[in-house]
Amino acid sequence: MQHDEFKIQIAESYEKEGKNLHALQIYHSLLNNKTYRRKAVVKLTDIYTKFGKIDKAIILFEDYLYENLDIEMRKYFAHFLIKNEVYEKSLEILEYLSKESNPEVYFLTGIAHYKLKEFEIAKINFNEFIKKNKRSDLLPDAYLFLSKSNRHLRQYDEALENAKLSEMLWNNNMELYLNLAKIYFYKEMYMHAFEAISKAIKINNNNRNLYKWAGKILYFMDEFQKANEYLTKFLEVSESCEEAEIFALLGGTNLKIKEYKKAELFFDMCLKFDPANTFALKGKIDCGNFAS
Repeated sequence: MQHDEFKIQIAESYEKEGKNLHALQIYHSLLNNKTYRRKAVVKLTDIYTKFGKIDKAIILFEDYLYENLDIEMRKYFAHFLIKNEVYEKSLEILEYLSKESNPEVYFLTGIAHYKLKEFEIAKINFNEFIKKNKRSDLLPDAYLFLSKSNRHLRQYDEALENAKLSEMLWNNNMELYLNLAKIYFYKEMYMHAFEAISKAIKINNNNRNLYKWAGKILYFMDEFQKANEYLTKFLEVSESCEEAEIFALLGGTNLKIKEYKKAELFFDMCLKFDPANTFALKGKIDCGNFAS
């Protein structure tokens, strides 16, 4: 066994034992080795990420790509940047890759633009990816992000169509059903919205955002007691809440079920974060009128 291959094995053993600093030192010593540099870069990136040193990982990748024409590593780097929310740089990296030779670049480019809230450009890339990748494992995600892009652009019929196509390919996705719930909500199809959010909660009942949307949907269905229960659950699973909308809705649900003191308390909390909230201001007046 070659000496440097043995060093790789030792470093991997250190990683498994949680001795990341020891592993880092070994991988760093292999950066000048042409045979093992690629692997060392990937391993060092993982360790730097664990330490929260994203900038160091980026420099490491950039140095490697400057000296090596490595398409797979460039795609890996773009994915790494997207995962760590460095979207503009990921687009710079992706520009050097041929989309025709590497159709998945359309997907990564779409994700980066979606995260930058550039939804029209995101749509173009997701559509191109779908057109050129009919058998890709990423197809359900591409339809989902295309649907979400359409939703943000208020193109709800297209959003619903693409969400349904995603569901046909993968129907156990919490994000899919949350997205469907939002689409139906904005289309004022509240029964369908609640059915979708219920499926999302069944898949993942630890996601607090789902309780917020369930409560919001139920409020518009005039199911005020149930809405109150979901919104209260949202607060219970939240470490902190500074969302004026939640307190406004809780004020509204308590007002509807004639819990006037609680309603006024929640309206006050809403106004703490949003002093001009007309719903809460009117709710406070209604509390006074009904209570008297």
